[in-house]
This record gives sequence, structure tokens and C-alpha cells, in this order.
Amino acid sequence: MPTETHPATDPQNHVLSTVRQGQAAVIDSIRAWTVVTEQLTRTLRVPVPRVDLAGIVDRVFDVAEQTLAAQRQLAHALTGVATRQADTAVTAVEATEAALEQPQAPAVDAPPEQDRRPDGRTYEERSVEGLRERAGELEIEGRSSMTKDELIAALRNHRKSRSARSRQSR
Repeated sequence: MPTETHPATDPQNHVLSTVRQGQAAVIDSIRAWTVVTEQLTRTLRVPVPRVDLAGIVDRVFDVAEQTLAAQRQLAHALTGVATRQADTAVTAVEATEAALEQPQAPAVDAPPEQDRRPDGRTYEERSVEGLRERAGELEIEGRSSMTKDELIAALRNHRKSRSARSRQSR
């Protein structure tokens, strides 16, 4: 035998009744607004402009389409820049790795910048006396009996050992 529910206590009926009352209230509000609008239009005799709704919709979508196209173009440009930067970074890393893997041969044509004096002269361009003077400043032993080539080699070796010590201390 089915269970009987009383309409006043049935939750489903209560919810449906509340929804119907809400719908009726909305419809009444729309009717009241329509009546007020009609009365104002008759009283004020203001012509109601005809609105081209289809034209408005078309214009809105045209603007949205143009905005989207501009955003796509910007995204492509940013992607291109990022790709070029990544390629440049990879090339630089590869070049650095390759340079570190190859033994460093002393440059014959262009001596290192550290060999240059403030006046721009390299070790090769200096006199034996000038090289001995620099070797004396650095306290290189045996400098008085060294040839020009030996002095240059000693000065460069001193610089390399000093650079190595400074890297180790970091």
C-alpha cells in the first residue's frame, strides 16, 4: 500500500509552489515595467528609435575578430622572438662547451689583451729591459739571464698561475 503524503508537508510540492510564485512575481514585474514604459512613451511622445540589432551584433563580432587577430599576431611575434633567443642561447652554450673541450693554443697573431700595457704595446713589442722590469715587479726569479722569449713565457706563465689561484680561492 503506497504511503500517502499530505500536500502541506510534502517538500517537493512546497518547492514547486515557491518556484511558481517566483515566476509569477517576475512576470508581474515585467508587466508593470511594460505598462510604465508605454505610459511614459504616450505622455512624453518621444519617438522610440529603431535599433539595428543585427548591425550591432555584427559590429561587436567584427571588433572581437579584429582583437583576436591582433592577439594571434602578437603571440606569433613573441613565439618567434623566444625561439630566436633560445637558439642563440643554445649556440652560445655549444660554442662555450666546444671552447672548453679544446686545448687552448697561444695566439700567434693576436696576443692576449692582458699582455698589453696601458700604452697598447704587447710583450712582443716591448724591449728586453722593459720585460725584465715587469718581471722584477712580479718577482720572477732568474730574469736577469733570460732571453726575450723566455721573459715573455715567464710573464705569461706567472699570469696564468695567478689566474688559477684566484679561481681556486673563489
